[in-house]
Amino acid sequence: MPRIRTIPSLAALGLAFLLMTGCATQTLTPLDVSGVQRLTTAERFTVSADGNYHGWWDEEPLPGQPTNLVIFSTTQNTVIQRIGSPQELTGTNLETLQSSKWAPNVMLVLDPARNRIMASFSVDTKGQPSNDSVLQMTITGYEGWWNGTPEDGDVAGLPNETVQINTRTNTVIDSFNRTTKGSNINYTVHPDPAWPKDSIIIVDTATNKVVDSFPVDETGRPLPDQ
Repeated sequence: MPRIRTIPSLAALGLAFLLMTGCATQTLTPLDVSGVQRLTTAERFTVSADGNYHGWWDEEPLPGQPTNLVIFSTTQNTVIQRIGSPQELTGTNLETLQSSKWAPNVMLVLDPARNRIMASFSVDTKGQPSNDSVLQMTITGYEGWWNGTPEDGDVAGLPNETVQINTRTNTVIDSFNRTTKGSNINYTVHPDPAWPKDSIIIVDTATNKVVDSFPVDETGRPLPDQ
């Protein structure tokens, strides 16, 4: 027996389409994305020759996205750019921006009205966006030949006790005694003008001589030798 196939009418097709797509009068509520960072990678933040930073705030705002913002430099401890017509900063705003958790080379994009950090990115010494962490880095010491043990276990000629001194602050930040394996060493720092500036120096406490040194930035991160 031959199969019979029916052809639906145009009205039936239209009804089926509505059933698949939903009611034509349905109202869609825009999603509030005010707390979403659209662009988060450093490469998407740029700085122009006039010193202004550019990013998602230059694009057409998404639903709920604030348009009155400030860009705050933790290095300069001040607002360096205003976007739209932001309100004057309050004490609460400044407390957020000046938090000790931020690294000293960070740009913070703040919505002052809601006191919300909408984005943050680190910059290098020339102000160019970088991939460094925006959070403060706490360094409590360094590892090197002066406090390590060679693979063959031969420690002959290595200092028995050393202290690590930051010449930016002339303070001991770490120490090590090879015999006791301890780091609780009482050492009084006597600054020497001959010490390299803005550096970490390794001092052999037996001789009070500098046996190694390397430059660091203000956070304590080692810098490449000049």
